[in-house]
Amino acid sequence: MHYGLDPTEFYVRHGLCDGFVASRFPVGTNMRLAALAESTRMPFILQLPGGNLSMAFLAHQAAVYKMATLPGIPLANLWKDDITVESMPVVAGSVQVPEGPGLGLTLDRQKYEAYAAASRPDPGRFLFRVRYQNGPTLFLRPDQKHQALSTGSSDLPGPVPGYGNAVLTDHWDDDGSQQFRSVWEETGRGPVWQGR
Repeated sequence: MHYGLDPTEFYVRHGLCDGFVASRFPVGTNMRLAALAESTRMPFILQLPGGNLSMAFLAHQAAVYKMATLPGIPLANLWKDDITVESMPVVAGSVQVPEGPGLGLTLDRQKYEAYAAASRPDPGRFLFRVRYQNGPTLFLRPDQKHQALSTGSSDLPGPVPGYGNAVLTDHWDDDGSQQFRSVWEETGRGPVWQGR
């Protein structure tokens, strides 16, 4: 189960899944889901992508949620550098919950300020392209992704994504073609579905 709060609660309460992902939810929502998981004895994954601060926050939560037993997804060790003095090495699939004030890590203020002031790279013009097997294709600009993808699966045209209905998502860079220009213009008014 890897959807929003309401469908997750429904599927867990009705025994329609074997586990779920609590992904980037506010702490109060995670507490609610952790209580539900404990009352139904259902394991779940905490997902909070980011750096060492995110991983420390995730570790503190996982330490108190009894059913947060599935491997977490922090992605912190993918970064070349971080804004904390300490690192959080993964040993035998686990991290030590940091001790000390706050999250237990020390912010490297010089690195923080340097990254905060750094210029952001310009990715150029591109579209997200979501292609449903045997179904429609969705095109949207980067600033529209939450608008299009958080509407709820019942509002989306075409078959529901899943293992039996593969969905491929990629980036379509501006290749100078008339087709790209045409779809780019259309997406100026919002996400565009083709082949519904």
